[in-house]
Order: sequence, then structure tokens, then C-alpha cells
Amino acid sequence: MKFGIVVIVSFLFLAMLLPGLAGSAAPGDYDECILESMKGVKSDLAARSIIMSCRNRFPDKPKRKLESRALSFNEMLQITGKARFWGSSLGDDFSGRIYNGNSDITVSEITIQITTIIGGKEITRLYRDDVTIEPQTAGYFGFDILEGDKEADYSWAISGAKGY
Repeated sequence: MKFGIVVIVSFLFLAMLLPGLAGSAAPGDYDECILESMKGVKSDLAARSIIMSCRNRFPDKPKRKLESRALSFNEMLQITGKARFWGSSLGDDFSGRIYNGNSDITVSEITIQITTIIGGKEITRLYRDDVTIEPQTAGYFGFDILEGDKEADYSWAISGAKGY
């Protein structure tokens, strides 16, 4: 009887140990997990489940935030765009689209100077927005501003930017 118990316990021990040993050949990162798990998969639903499972198993490593710096005058000349005021009952939103014409700089912050008439006086204010606009691509910015007088015009300019 004792011999039978020893055999059963040994079998259970090996049954628990073998998957762990097989796991030593398991994928070491997200890409390997995807490549190994997607073999023979033909369903979009199964593929999405595999992607989610691999992402849970290998979460994104925190990306090192690059140090931003103020862009030079020549780098600033490569940034253009269009914007407008969208005043409504939901808020006083000023937003637009910026094109980063630089070939080697990602724009990480944009400073916009907005001039309008408030209380009959011309007022100029600076507004900043964190953005990520990669080289030679366009991206959006937007923020709430103080609304000018009824039917006041708004002029704007890019007064500064940071990037890396």
C-alpha cells in the first residue's frame, strides 16, 4: 500500500514539474509570444485573444521619456498649421492641426499666442499644449481659452515649441 502511495505522489510531483520544464522553451518576450501563438490561427477573434494574452504576459516596458528642448529659430520655421476658435455652450475651445516639417525632431510641446478683443481691449495670451508630432507628420492640438467679445476676431501664432 505504501508503495502505491509513493508511486501516486511521485506521479503527481512529475505532473507538476513537467509543465515548468516545458515552460523553459516558452517565449521570452511579446514578439516571440505572438509568433509562437499565431501559428495556424485563421480567426480574427482568436488572433485578438492571443494579442491580448501576450500583452498581459509581456506588458509594455515603460519608455524612457526623452528630454525635450526648446526648438531653434530654424526648427520653428518648419512648423506650420491651421487653427480656429470653436466657442460653444460646451466650452471655448481653440484647436488646430500642426505640421512638423522637421526631418529629425518630434515636437512634444507647442505654445500658441492668441490675440483677441476682451472688454474692448486687445489682449494677447499664451497657451501651451503637450503634443507628440513626429517628424514630417501632422498632429492636433487644442485647449480652452478665454472667449473674446461677441464677434471678436482671433489671431494666433506659434510662439514656441519643444521637442526631442
